[in-house]
Amino acid sequence: MKNGLNFSVEAKAKLKDKYFLRVELAKDRSPQAIMEISDESMSHFYKAARHLFESHHYVEAADAFLFLILMNAGNHDYWLGLGMSTQMARSWVGKR
Repeated sequence: MKNGLNFSVEAKAKLKDKYFLRVELAKDRSPQAIMEISDESMSHFYKAARHLFESHHYVEAADAFLFLILMNAGNHDYWLGLGMSTQMARSWVGKR
C-alpha cells in the first residue's frame, strides 16, 4: 500500500475553492465524496487503522480512526474503532 493521499488535479482545485466546498457540504456530501476518495481507499485506511489497534498502537489507531470519521462520519465501524482505541489508550497509559 502506498503512503499518503494522491488527489487528482480536479480534486485539488475543488479543495481550494471555498465556495464550492460550502455548497457541497450544504448538499450533505461527505468530505470523502468531495475529495474523491474511493471506498476501496477508505477500506485500505480502515485496515491500516485496525492493524494499529491490533498492534497495541492505540493512540495512533485513534488518530487513524478520527481521520476516517472526518472523511465519512456515517460509518459506525470508524466510530467503534475510535472509541475502542481511545479506551485502550487510557487503559494502556495507566499500566505504565
